[in-house]
Amino acid sequence: MANVERLATKLESLGLESLTKKEEAVRFYRKLKIGGPYLWFLWLKMKLAQWRYRLRARSAGITFLSDLPKDPYLGLLLRLCIMDMRFNLSPDADAYKRPDPLETEAIACIESLARVPQQEVKWGKKTTPEFYPELNKLFLAKAIKS
Repeated sequence: MANVERLATKLESLGLESLTKKEEAVRFYRKLKIGGPYLWFLWLKMKLAQWRYRLRARSAGITFLSDLPKDPYLGLLLRLCIMDMRFNLSPDADAYKRPDPLETEAIACIESLARVPQQEVKWGKKTTPEFYPELNKLFLAKAIKS
């Protein structure tokens, strides 16, 4: 979880908030089917912001952005990815609850490990190891070889 938070903070520091605001504005106008020169101007600002964000990310050593699913809204997709990675590290359902807290924790750990391949399919083979480096190594070393 600490690694996910560290990576999320790094992505935020590169200007993720500013990028998502521009993308939300374009998405809003497109959703209402309002066009014209203002939408074109917003779209141009959004594309420029996405380009600058990718450059900043590449210079900061973040290489998994090209592996993300194709989406016109990079910042919104990154936010969704971060939230999904956080959620899948701490699965919470009644089926996982046991009277013994150690048993509950063990089930949550096993469930998190089992979700690694699902995350790879959903977010890409480069993205998952960036967010879950140790969990990914454990999955590849133990679960696949067994």
